[in-house]
Amino acid sequence: MNRKILALLFGACALAFCAPASAGNFQVVHTFKGGHDGKDPRGALTPDGQGGFYGTSRAGGNKTCNGGGCGTVFHIAPDGSKTTVYAFKGGNDGMAPYGAVTVGPDGALYGTTGSGGGSPNCSSGCGTAYRMTVAGQEAVIHAFSGYDGEAPVGTLTFDTKGNLYGTTFDGGDSDIGSGTVFKISPKGKFTLLHTFEYASGDGEHPETNVVLDKAGNIYGAAPNGGAYGGGAVFKIDANGVESVLYSFEDPTGGAGPYSDLLVDKRGNLYGTTRGDGDRGLGTVFKLTPAGVMTVLYSFAGVSGDDLFYPVGGVIADDTGNLYGVTDEYSDISYGGVYRIAPDGTETILYRFKGGKDGIDPSGTLAADGLGNIYGTTTHGGSTNQVCGSYGCGTVFRLTP
Repeated sequence: MNRKILALLFGACALAFCAPASAGNFQVVHTFKGGHDGKDPRGALTPDGQGGFYGTSRAGGNKTCNGGGCGTVFHIAPDGSKTTVYAFKGGNDGMAPYGAVTVGPDGALYGTTGSGGGSPNCSSGCGTAYRMTVAGQEAVIHAFSGYDGEAPVGTLTFDTKGNLYGTTFDGGDSDIGSGTVFKISPKGKFTLLHTFEYASGDGEHPETNVVLDKAGNIYGAAPNGGAYGGGAVFKIDANGVESVLYSFEDPTGGAGPYSDLLVDKRGNLYGTTRGDGDRGLGTVFKLTPAGVMTVLYSFAGVSGDDLFYPVGGVIADDTGNLYGVTDEYSDISYGGVYRIAPDGTETILYRFKGGKDGIDPSGTLAADGLGNIYGTTTHGGSTNQVCGSYGCGTVFRLTP
C-alpha cells in the first residue's frame, strides 16, 4: 500500500492520500440491512492499516433499545466483506455510537457512545468512552455522569503520550453547561478540561473531534455560541486555558461548524460550516493559528447547479485538494461528494440519486492510500421491511 503522507498535514485527524492519475467510478461497498447487520452509520470510517476500515452504526445490532438496536462497531475488509465486531446492548456498555472509532497505539479500537453507561442522571444514560479489541471484547473506560459531560458523540483523538481527548455535546460542571472537552489518560484517569457555558460568548454543544498541534494545543469546533451565536473554533493551550480562536459572525464567512477539523504542520485548521457563506448554504474554510479566517469555497445550491449543506470535515490529498460531503436531503437532492482545488475551484465528484447508492452522507471521508476515498450514508440502500422506504444506509467507495 502506498503510505505517502501529505507533507502539509500534521497529526492523525485525517488520512491524506495520493491523488489518482485518472478518475474512476462510484461503487457501493456495503448495503446495511438493519437488524444484526446495523443501521444508520453516521461516523467516519477508520483505516485498519491493511486496506480495510472500521466504522460504527448508530442503530441496529442487538434487538434491545426499543427493538431498533443499540448500535454496532463493524469492519469492512479489503474485498468488501463486512462483519459486525460488536453489537451494543444498551446498558452499562453504552448505546448509539455516532462518531468514528480510533485505532490506539495498542491496536485496540477506542470510541464513544452517545447514551448508555448506566448513569441515572440522564434518561438513557449519559454516554460512555470505550476500548474494544478487534475481536469484539468491549470495556467501558469512562461512563459519563452529566456533571462531567453528557452525550459524547464525536471521535476520540490520541496524543503522542497515549492520552485520549474528546468532547461531549451537553453537560459539564455547571448548571448552564453546554458541553465539555475531556482527557482520559492511558491508565483511565478522567480529567474535565473545559465546560462550555450557555450565553458566555464561548462555544456551545460541540459534536465532533478535537485535534492537537505540535505544541500540544487542542482545537475543536462548536456549531453554536461564540460571540455572535454562529458557532466558534476554540483552543485549549498546553496549560489548560481555553479561549475562542474564532467566532463566526459575517454571514459570508459561514456559520454552524458541525465539522471535524483538519490541522496542517503549520497549525492551520480546515473545516466546514453548514450555513451562511455567499449563498447561505455553507462553506469550506481555513483558519490560521492567529485566528485569521479565509473562506475557501461557498456552496451555491441547486439554483447554482451546486451542492449545499456540507457536513463532517475535509481530508486532503498530496496535491492540496480538499474532499468532503454534503447532506442536502430533499426531493431534488440527496447529497454529494466534492473536491476543492488549491485555487478554490470546486468539482462535484458524485451526486447521490436517492436510492440504492445512498442518501444523506454525514461523516468525514476516509482514504485507503491508493487514491480511493470511502464514506457512509445514513439512509438509502436496502428498502426491506426493517429499513423501510428510506433505507438503512451504505458504505461507498469513489475514485475521484
